[in-house]
Amino acid sequence: FFTDDVFVFAIKELQARIAKTGRDAEVHIFSEDYGDTNWTAYDGLVDTDKMHLAPQYHVNPIGRDKMDLDLNLRDWKHFITADVLVVGGTFSNIASLAREDPDETTGLPLTIISCKFNTKKDLCNKANRFTWSGVFLKHNFKYDPAGTELLNLPSVFDNKNSTIDAIHDHSNHENLTTTSGELNVTIAMKFPRSDRLGSNVQRPLHLMAYAYCKGYKFCIGPGRAGISSIFHFPTCPDNIVDVHVGTIFETEVNRSGSYTFHRDDGALLNAVATNIECALAPSTRKIWRDMIFSAPQFQDPHNVAVQNLFGNTTAVTVAVHIRRGDVRLGHPGFFTDNVFVFAIKELQARIAKTGRDTEVHIFSEDYGDTNWTAYDGLVDTDKMHLAPQYHVNPIGRDKMDLDLNLRDWKHFITADVLVVGGTFSNIASLAREDPDETTGLPLTIISCKFNAKKDLCNKANRFTWSGVFLKHNFKYDPAGTELLNLPSVFDNKI
Repeated sequence: FFTDDVFVFAIKELQARIAKTGRDAEVHIFSEDYGDTNWTAYDGLVDTDKMHLAPQYHVNPIGRDKMDLDLNLRDWKHFITADVLVVGGTFSNIASLAREDPDETTGLPLTIISCKFNTKKDLCNKANRFTWSGVFLKHNFKYDPAGTELLNLPSVFDNKNSTIDAIHDHSNHENLTTTSGELNVTIAMKFPRSDRLGSNVQRPLHLMAYAYCKGYKFCIGPGRAGISSIFHFPTCPDNIVDVHVGTIFETEVNRSGSYTFHRDDGALLNAVATNIECALAPSTRKIWRDMIFSAPQFQDPHNVAVQNLFGNTTAVTVAVHIRRGDVRLGHPGFFTDNVFVFAIKELQARIAKTGRDTEVHIFSEDYGDTNWTAYDGLVDTDKMHLAPQYHVNPIGRDKMDLDLNLRDWKHFITADVLVVGGTFSNIASLAREDPDETTGLPLTIISCKFNAKKDLCNKANRFTWSGVFLKHNFKYDPAGTELLNLPSVFDNKI
């Protein structure tokens, strides 16, 4: 039996540690309710709809007929898939043995387990001491009425005094200066964009990536997230203005406090251009991928967002995003069909030389005046995923099918090869992984238009792999086309 204060401490400490990595925590409690248990200790800490309390089973002698196996397995599923699991008994301990070890970059999934369930008890000096179960007794915390502490966590969570000065707690101004004398800076986004998903999310995503790369914190003003609210970017406290210092990219960052971002996307993109490693840090991409797939649309098995357009194919899946509808020939964001036809044919040929087939899917918008005959015989009609018109009236949230957008993002992220054709797919591409050295996949091809280091791009339609910007690229030229600097497995001339 562990008293509630043990679990309250664990929850608060974990919330604070996680917050310091720039993410929020959603806590769920799984237990049993027998009428005599008082749960007020968790008021204000855990939402009532996240208290999953099983009914009585122990009124009569225990037996299989008194056990709800369906409910048990539902709970086990969540114990196994949770980012963090705090084990409170044999029931969750057995499920925890199916969990994976934490990633070195994110520290997740993380499992906290009491020494009661740890065979090396000689290392446990407190009855209520907990430990990460990945390699037993590596990441642990102990509870003691005289003081509590979280010990030996993965390095990403190894931040001291986190319970007091969590990332979103600016109520005490002194918390904004660390004891080491380093600056404690928060970038606060003040205004959302009013356009569609890709461009709308571009602002908070780049700000968050820049902030984390620089060792800053990031948050969005309450009610200011716009469409991006579905991804649960960190929200600023109401009193963030009390510690306001200046405007990011305008005011020199030389004092602890909050620096607001208003609407200067040009300055933001310039910051990305000069800090490419920030936008594409593996840890940032992992966080962004998790944020996308935590959107509520992906939690509903009946939502169009969870559709699997790729099926169970063994071919190399190629997702091609073609921006249409809001752009026409002559617009700087418009690429003619022959650019994409060349890209598809070239990629098919390169992949074929590795002994594999390709399955090409086109994602675009159909406005009636777009002629798709250029792709006849190249892309099957059932693999042309064309969204309906959204630009007949001025753009607004009510003119956007977020479910359909997220379905497409899912495929942009999971495709073996992605050809980026606009901001919509570019923002999703930032959640993709680097290619494997052996297979060369997943591979991302991205136009120099979306590449900050334009000095290396000598053609308007030159493309590049987004993994480390300008490594794997192709350029389009009416006088001749070629695919350049691919991973070695695809470096075969056609």
